[in-house]
Amino acid sequence: MVRSADGELYKQLHSGEFCYVLNSRQMGKSSLRVQTMKRLQKEGFVCASVDITELGAQQVTPEKWYGGLTKTLISKLGLQEKFSFKNWLNEHKDIPPVKFFREFIEEVLLIKIPQPIVIFIDEIDSVLQLSFKDDFFALLRACYNQRADNPQYKRLTFCLLGVASPSNLIEDKKRTPFNIGQAIMLAGFQLHEVEPLLKGLSDRFNNSHIIIQEILDWTGGQPFLTQKLCQLMVCESEKKYPNSVDQVVRERIIENWEASDEPEHLRTIRNRLLSNEERTGRWLGLYQQILQQGEIIADNSLEQTELRLSGLVVKQQGKLKVYNHIYRAVFNQIWVDKQLASLRPYSEVINAWLASNREDESRLLRGQALQDALKWKAHKMLNVDDDDFLAASLEIDRLEMQSKLKTQQQRVFLVTVSTALLVAIILGLGTFFQYRKAVISEILALTKSAEVLFTSNQRLDALLKAIRAKRQLQKLQKLGIAVDVDSKRDLERDVERVLGQAVYGVVEYNHLLGHKRVFDVAFSPKGDMLASASDDNTIKLWNQEGKLLQTIEGHEGWVYGVAISPDGKTIASVGEDQTIKLWNLDGSLRKTLKGHNDEVWGVAISTDGKTIAS
Repeated sequence: MVRSADGELYKQLHSGEFCYVLNSRQMGKSSLRVQTMKRLQKEGFVCASVDITELGAQQVTPEKWYGGLTKTLISKLGLQEKFSFKNWLNEHKDIPPVKFFREFIEEVLLIKIPQPIVIFIDEIDSVLQLSFKDDFFALLRACYNQRADNPQYKRLTFCLLGVASPSNLIEDKKRTPFNIGQAIMLAGFQLHEVEPLLKGLSDRFNNSHIIIQEILDWTGGQPFLTQKLCQLMVCESEKKYPNSVDQVVRERIIENWEASDEPEHLRTIRNRLLSNEERTGRWLGLYQQILQQGEIIADNSLEQTELRLSGLVVKQQGKLKVYNHIYRAVFNQIWVDKQLASLRPYSEVINAWLASNREDESRLLRGQALQDALKWKAHKMLNVDDDDFLAASLEIDRLEMQSKLKTQQQRVFLVTVSTALLVAIILGLGTFFQYRKAVISEILALTKSAEVLFTSNQRLDALLKAIRAKRQLQKLQKLGIAVDVDSKRDLERDVERVLGQAVYGVVEYNHLLGHKRVFDVAFSPKGDMLASASDDNTIKLWNQEGKLLQTIEGHEGWVYGVAISPDGKTIASVGEDQTIKLWNLDGSLRKTLKGHNDEVWGVAISTDGKTIAS
């Protein structure tokens, strides 16, 4: 079967363009590669295909990886008889691996092969696990740029294929080859492209045109499912009373799909969706939104791109939709609810809260249950419903804590007044025993109040209570009232703990609005500026009064951490795009540091300003 992508890829490679085909699995990338290679070889091109997974990715050294790549190309291109790899290897053993491969291209490929060369690199997403992947893509770009100085490079072209997005493959935009390459969009089968399938059905069914249309209605043209369903219908035609397409889909594909999914396809989608504990909640929440609304605006965000790479949804006319009716029937709302339930420790109550249109406050979390949920949530990207539920739980917990605190304060006041009267009487009688007990009770009450206030994020009130507790303790000591050693030690320890907690806790000075969700903040050494990091992909700088000074843009994803240098002149930020970026105060990018292979959650600058930790 010939699709528009077949003609487009052949055309671009024939003209010498670097190309990339990045899509979900089982979309026909391998078929596209094989057919294109055959067409190019008929035109006199020399082609080779390298499966990157065969080179290894776990703890492989650059030397072994590039060596394996070189040996594979020698074998695929039939160069074994044209030169001695062993001798050539000995002559080049002392140079860096990247230069080694570059010289192999110049001294062997472009010399020994006079024809145009196209190298297909399949399963390119395996490169993501390599710590030296940026060097590899920089090399591809160098091969393209070298065409201006060395015309021989015009005969060499690369085509990358895999399950990834261009932003996944390299961290530094300045080194990416994808701004020199041509993206080949691989869509599902259209009715005019399935002539070979129609021919096979025509031998079995009188109404083959209706059959193929019904198949496409179910599969949306998804290549693997379309061909599988055609094969199932051919088998069905051998029965005396064959079932309809609808019956075959429901009985042979949808019902009991986890057990009957052979060759594996639906399980592949499921496994990819559930593969990343930190992101699965986000993907499921986004998919649930599409499932419920029918479609959403495509914004090319990282989470949308990753969801598309699962194959479950497709971008059409600027909208993100469920790819086909089979996927919608298999990965339905019941399935989504089940997966979310297995992820959330608070699944039952959030579902009840959502069912009440978010009005049933009795379903919100409080106390230890809330703290456990927040601990579970740490470093996870959850959907909007989860964020709203936890935010509402925090608010109700705070309000109820305030109410309890107010009642407690009233009781403390009554105890204090009563104690004062009692002390006066007791003092008049010459004894301090009851006075001591009252003062200790007040200290304990103030300590407890300080702790409750701190937990509910009322840091200033907590500080005041802790100071009062400290003063009462000092008063007790000045009066020389005896307290047994254990009680004294416990009392001093509790007072010092809540006082230290309150002193070093953050006091709310202002409320700055401008982000949707803030992950981190940092103060300048002088305390006159605040930097904030957010999920809107920006860093914002504020003055003491809360005025926005600067919005810094440049990260390709959420910004998780921010720090300010001791001299107050440099901002360091880290985030979802796996980079550390250094900025001037005017928002201009000073430098991008790379080296992480996953999201970066925090950053710090040493006191001398010479070292950064991420």
